[in-house]
Amino acid sequence: MNLAIPTYDQLLRPLLAQASSEDISRRSATEAMANQFGLSADEREARIPSDASTYIANRTGWAMTFLTKARLVEKVVRGTYRITSEGRAFLSLHPDAIRVADLQAIAGFEEAWGKRPGASSAGDALVEGTALPLAPTSTPDDRIEAAVAELDAVLRSELLDSVLAKPPVFFERLVLEMLGTMGYGSKWADASQHTGGSGDEGIDGVINED
Repeated sequence: MNLAIPTYDQLLRPLLAQASSEDISRRSATEAMANQFGLSADEREARIPSDASTYIANRTGWAMTFLTKARLVEKVVRGTYRITSEGRAFLSLHPDAIRVADLQAIAGFEEAWGKRPGASSAGDALVEGTALPLAPTSTPDDRIEAAVAELDAVLRSELLDSVLAKPPVFFERLVLEMLGTMGYGSKWADASQHTGGSGDEGIDGVINED
């Protein structure tokens, strides 16, 4: 992801400051953050791999979750949040930026996630179960995306090694099957025919389109 979209931790203080001036919703907060960081149209519309939301909406939502767990903002009615008195004091104590570590220092923050004190938290820098290092600026969705990318890379490598270990005739038949799956050839079972022989140094086959 090369677009200049702020990470969720970069949104913590701007979001809390926004909540100090007005009640916010996830939608209004997302729009405010996109405006504040001067995101382009493409950056505003860029979507996470699952296509469930945009990056800026996803990261704004996670920032709001972190602030809520820290009791710096609270839900007042369905979908609407307001800064708390603790939030106003915290904002004054952090005039430049709010880090995840600052939130973790708040009493009850870890417990608010349903975790024991000292257990791994949502801000940890490793994807559990892998050796993949990630900055603590990564949201859980970012971690899933990175883990899937790592697994895809391993699968591609293993698949290529497996194909290269097979005899040439296997590769020739594989190409014919792949072309059929892509939609080339008719719907009949004999739409493709392998015609290659050993030592011909080529992919030989016939596809019947109709």
